[in-house]
Amino acid sequence: MTMAPMLAQTAGNDASAPGVGEPDVRRCFASLRELAQAHGLSRLSMGMSQDFRIAVEEGATDVRIGTRLFA
Repeated sequence: MTMAPMLAQTAGNDASAPGVGEPDVRRCFASLRELAQAHGLSRLSMGMSQDFRIAVEEGATDVRIGTRLFA
C-alpha cells in the first residue's frame, strides 16, 4: 500500500506549496509513518526529489526521485 502526501510543486522546483516548510513536511511524514505502523504496513511510499531525505529519515521505504534523475 502506498501512502503519499500530495504537495503542490511551485515554480523554481520548490519542495512544497507556498507556506509549507520542512517542519510541516516532516510532521506529515511522521504522521504517515505512525499510521502505517498502527496498521501493520511494511512499506511506506512518501517523498519526492525535493524532500526525499526527510522522507527517508521519517521511515520511507520508497521515494520518487524522477526529477533528480531526469532534470
